[in-house]
Formats: sequence, C-alpha cells, structure tokens
Amino acid sequence: MVRLISDIIVNEFEFRLDFDGLDSDIFCIEEYKKSNDGCFWMLKAQNYSNNNNNDNIKNNNNQAIGTTALRNLKQFESTAELKRMYMLR
Repeated sequence: MVRLISDIIVNEFEFRLDFDGLDSDIFCIEEYKKSNDGCFWMLKAQNYSNNNNNDNIKNNNNQAIGTTALRNLKQFESTAELKRMYMLR
C-alpha cells in the first residue's frame, strides 16, 4: 500500500514525497482508524482464470489498485477531510 501511494504521487503527479512532513501519514494508516473515527480503504483488483471449467474459477491476483481515507476534523463539528484518494491508471 505504501508503494502504491508513493508510486502514484511520484510517477503520476510528479510530486516529491515528504516523509517527514505532509506524507508522514503513509506509514501509519492505522491512525486514521484510531483518531476521531476516521477510516482508510484500499481497492483491490481480482483477476480470474477459468481453467477451461466454468465451475472452477480461481483467484490469481489480489493487487491493490486504489486507496482513499477520511479523517474527521476536530476544529469543525461533523466535517471530514478526504485524504489519500489514489487510483492506478
């Protein structure tokens, strides 16, 4: 997940990562859940192969392709901030 987000930031948006500042939250995603009822989601793609048998579909890959997070803002009641919304092309 860290690699997905950092690859998109650097390669898609051509931004420089700041792990000591703005991008430090990438390494502590659990904090979204712990702080003020925030949440973090990751979207995974599933590739299936049929193996010439319609009854035997098997999952071959569970690749992360997107992320998003919400963080409640303490200073504004009932307001959340959308964070880390990324999707592979």
